[in-house]
Amino acid sequence: MTVKPTKTERHPQRKCLLTALLAFAMATFANAVEPEDLLYYRVGNVSIRPNFGIGQSYNDNVFFRGDEAFFVVNPDGSTSRIEREDDFITSLSGGASFLLGRPTGNFLSANYTYSHRFFHEHTIQNAGGHNLGLRGQIDGARISIVPTITGSNTQAIQNGANRIAGLSNQLIERNNLRADIRTRVQITPKLFSTTTGRYTLNDIEDGVPLFDTDDLGLTQGFGFQLRPKVSLSLNGSVGRRSIDPNTATLGRGSSQNYVGGGFSAEGEFTDRLTGEIRFGIQRLTFSGTSESFVAPVAGVTLDYLMGRDITSSISYTRSTFAGIQSANAGGVSDRFSLAIRKPFGTRKNWIISATGNMNFQTWENSTGLSADRSNDWISGTLAVQYQIQEWLTSSFSYSVQSFSSSFSRTGTFGIVDYDVNTISLSMRIGY
Repeated sequence: MTVKPTKTERHPQRKCLLTALLAFAMATFANAVEPEDLLYYRVGNVSIRPNFGIGQSYNDNVFFRGDEAFFVVNPDGSTSRIEREDDFITSLSGGASFLLGRPTGNFLSANYTYSHRFFHEHTIQNAGGHNLGLRGQIDGARISIVPTITGSNTQAIQNGANRIAGLSNQLIERNNLRADIRTRVQITPKLFSTTTGRYTLNDIEDGVPLFDTDDLGLTQGFGFQLRPKVSLSLNGSVGRRSIDPNTATLGRGSSQNYVGGGFSAEGEFTDRLTGEIRFGIQRLTFSGTSESFVAPVAGVTLDYLMGRDITSSISYTRSTFAGIQSANAGGVSDRFSLAIRKPFGTRKNWIISATGNMNFQTWENSTGLSADRSNDWISGTLAVQYQIQEWLTSSFSYSVQSFSSSFSRTGTFGIVDYDVNTISLSMRIGY
């Protein structure tokens, strides 16, 4: 049976026009009402700030396919040609932030956002997502405690290496949770200790041929105030990662135990340079096997004031990870990022920014680290933001992402290689 598309589906430009009219109506209504009447509330000691957003984007590769077309076999034995597909996507979001106390002292904050994406042509991919964040701070005479919790529930097409599992156009529900609590105790005017407990969860809906992962770890460190604004620390960490299959065909799950140690330096190194430098060694062992491997881990996060108004941030992280497509495998990830930001205009309400990211993953096998499998991500974004009012911001951006994955198993070899270009225009209302 052939289903005829609706008028809106046959004419996606009507949705584009509707999006523009809605954005114009939002801006006009906002100009006619005092912003504080709608965008800021106070109930006792709690401040509430709602926010709303609307956006329109163009994606030239919604299913993360390569440049060359390929063929699939249909149930009736015929073949179909599969090529790259593009689409226009409208996004709507709404949420609120809550604050008890002051951000510069003891406080508890929470924020929630719901967003929904509407594909103009591939309407079966329409889906929404929830994001929640909690953060607090307790400062005493000698102790500081900072708990942080972030969580999300999303339904989206899975990109990257998941295409290897044949999931390039499947809408998958994913739940993510990260919770950590950081404590600092000032032992003497120059000596202090830090304790960090953390838990992360990546849960994918049942029936999808991927693995769920969770990570529970503890880090203990002792530091010394080398200079008024620079400190050195020694730390050790232990933890356990669990990997559980979502389907019986993937076999049994496994776990990884890790232990490591290292040192770090952080603070204001010069008038223009601030950040943190970390280096250490970590050893992973796999449950149920005699396999293990040792790898260096490191981290660099630096902010540099290049000029009067130009700021730059650079970071590098080398870490171990658990693969979500192989229960008895893990590897090393090298992640680089660079961001440059400059405001301009008489009121400095125009901001231009450029960011670049690279992430290289290498899997472990029975002989240790090797090129048995690797994933490479490279992406960049150029954005212009205009703050029309303190509570009204518009932005335009162009981003490109390139991904390639090579792997070999039992004498076979495969590769996934694609790129995605996205152009976006959005508007946000809220403080």
